[in-house]
Amino acid sequence: QNSILTSLEFNFPILSDWEFSVDLLLLPKSLTSVNISIFLTTFADAGVTYDNRQNIDLNEFDSGFGGGVTFLFLPRNALRFEYALNKYGRGEIIVGTKLSF
Repeated sequence: QNSILTSLEFNFPILSDWEFSVDLLLLPKSLTSVNISIFLTTFADAGVTYDNRQNIDLNEFDSGFGGGVTFLFLPRNALRFEYALNKYGRGEIIVGTKLSF
């Protein structure tokens, strides 16, 4: 019925605002241009779900951490490649588009 979610993320810029464009005869430059940025990221997440009458125990929180690289293609989209470990030491590769924040 309830959940508590936390997230912490740090971004370290590697390349900021490199403008890339292609000249096409019939299309305006705004449709063929993109600003590219690259960031190294590190993050930690934790959360728990519980019923209304249930006490919250810190040992029941699921948690994980990881890092990766983010490619921003502004104003269009983003592409993320990350590796994360949960509290049991199990890892997974995450590939995502767009950003949550």
